[in-house]
Amino acid sequence: AEENTEEEVLHEVRAKNMKMEKGEWKKFGAGVLRLYRHKVNSKCRIVIRNGIGKVQFNVGVSKGMKFEKVIKQSKKGPATYVKFFAIEDADKGMEVFMLQVKPDCLDKLHEKLEGMLK
Repeated sequence: AEENTEEEVLHEVRAKNMKMEKGEWKKFGAGVLRLYRHKVNSKCRIVIRNGIGKVQFNVGVSKGMKFEKVIKQSKKGPATYVKFFAIEDADKGMEVFMLQVKPDCLDKLHEKLEGMLK
């Protein structure tokens, strides 16, 4: 991992990033999701990097964001997500995203995301 001295890692978990496009959920990259908080200005962001360290997802967290737990039942068992609105691309504006994590990681990720809003 690259040396990042200006931000502290608040949480780390494997995740898949999904985005609503034309009324359907489109899967984007999977990798290691990290929640960062800047040590000076306290700004927070969500970053997912793939296996070779390339950034797949990078979104700032701002006050007023809502993080919703979503649990979908499937034949393989529950699929668990955190759903939220955010701006990834300024040209596109507000979009809907879901981060898929293992069921036993859902509560902790949700709690950490909520904690970033404080």
